[in-house]
Amino acid sequence: MLFTQISNTQLESDSAYYYLGKSCYHLNQLDTAIKYYQKALVLKPDNAEFYYCIGQAYARKLQDSHLITQARLAPKVLEAFSKAVALDSTHMMAQIGLSDFYRIAPAYAGGNLDKSITHAEAIRNLNESRCRLLLAQVYYKQGYISRAETEYSIIETQTMDSTLYQSAMGHYGDLLFDQKHYSEAYEKYRKRLDYSPKSIEAWIQLGRAFEALNRINDAKNAYQQAILINPKHQEANERFKAL
Repeated sequence: MLFTQISNTQLESDSAYYYLGKSCYHLNQLDTAIKYYQKALVLKPDNAEFYYCIGQAYARKLQDSHLITQARLAPKVLEAFSKAVALDSTHMMAQIGLSDFYRIAPAYAGGNLDKSITHAEAIRNLNESRCRLLLAQVYYKQGYISRAETEYSIIETQTMDSTLYQSAMGHYGDLLFDQKHYSEAYEKYRKRLDYSPKSIEAWIQLGRAFEALNRINDAKNAYQQAILINPKHQEANERFKAL
């Protein structure tokens, strides 16, 4: 009803279409969100934020799509974020979107780790800790473990952003876990949980660390905590039942 009222009263307003798109995006109505963002762009084609938002919607669709659909959506994600940055090089979230795209996408779909670093560096003066988090993830993918650890360590000791901190500790823990440094990984996962006790992923990470340390009862408890948050969570239930 609210969407209809806004559409009827401000039919040719780029701002109305933008906010309708954001509302639909947060409701996970991605196709509808994209249509509203497209309408906003028709009315204001030089708006970096509009391009970022439509790229964000395409990116979320891509995550849950099959390979054929991913191949169709990937260029749209890249184009939207690129246009946002071309219009406003200080648009931090668009720069982050491009850095993530170039890091995650396979080479045949446009992935390029050097470009990922370039876009990470573009936000250093806007948010140094976010820049370091992006760089750490690229360095790890490149196999530069010590470089990645250095970036994570600086974030751990310097950032005042609790959301970024808990994300960095999760990634740092994964790096250490993959290197079979299970006690150190546990410490990072524990720090993440201190800031995000309702995170299912964080409890599962902690459970995996406990399993690797042969602390089976602690692992069960960690998975139970994840299940309490979402009783239907598939991975948490599978890991709990396997112990």
